[in-house]
Formats: sequence, structure tokens, C-alpha cells
Amino acid sequence: MNPRTLRIAIASFIVLALLLAAMLLIRATHPPGFGASTPANLVDSSMKVRAGAAIDGRDAVVTLHIQPGWHVYANPPSAPYLIPVTIVVQRGGHGLDLQPSYPPGQDIGLRADGKIIRVYENGTRIALPGLSSLRDVHIQVRVQACADKGLCLPPATLIASSR
Repeated sequence: MNPRTLRIAIASFIVLALLLAAMLLIRATHPPGFGASTPANLVDSSMKVRAGAAIDGRDAVVTLHIQPGWHVYANPPSAPYLIPVTIVVQRGGHGLDLQPSYPPGQDIGLRADGKIIRVYENGTRIALPGLSSLRDVHIQVRVQACADKGLCLPPATLIASSR
């Protein structure tokens, strides 16, 4: 096995172990107001992240609401094994051909394989150019929440609310 493949295998094993530990840890510390729609026996990233949608000027914008001490991975991801934020927009059950304008991620000091791992934090705004109305629109936001200290939760698909 070449060194790169071995590093990826080891990193994957560590991530799985951390996910299992996270499920046990987060279950005991379920914060109020997050994960209200998540069944009590399921722990995932929806417990730490919410998404909202609004019209800002001529285009829609998705805002990520992330609990303090947590982040999600930027899009594009800094490494192939990271799960970045992705957005899919549908109207009438059909996907819209939109290209979200993902902002550059922030450097919060995370490194892997000598690379800076870029993340999004609370308040990150992702523009949806060409979407000028939220009427009858269904916006799905896929995220993986990770604690700034290294613990990641299983990914979740959120529905961006447009209150």
C-alpha cells in the first residue's frame, strides 16, 4: 500500500472512531433549540447547524447558522475525504440549474497533510445567483458539522427555512 493510500485509510478510520465518540458525547449534551426535528436516537449535524434562506437584492442567499465552537467544511473541500457544504434547489420536484456561489472558506488553524483546511463558520452566506423568488422552492443544504477541536458528526441534509 502506498503512503498516500495508507494516510487516507488511517484518516478514515480516525474519522469513523470520532463519529462514534461524537454520537455518544452529543447524545448526552443535546442543546435546546437545535435538532428539534431529529429523532432522539439519531445524532447528526442537524444538531449543530441550521440554514435560512432569504432574498437579498435580486438573488436568494442561504445563511448558515452554526453553533459556537463548530464549523462545516468549505466548498470546494480542502481535501478529497472532507464533506463540503452543498446546496440543491428544487421547484415543483425538479432540480433547478443553479450554481451556488460558495465563498472562500476561513482558515481557523486546521491542517491535514500539510494543507490548510478551509471551513465556514456561523453567519456564512452562500448566494444563489439567478434565484429571485423563494416561492415554491425547496432548498436542501448538505453539511457535516465538526467541533473546532476535531470531533465531527455524521452529515445531514437540512431544509433552508425562508422565514
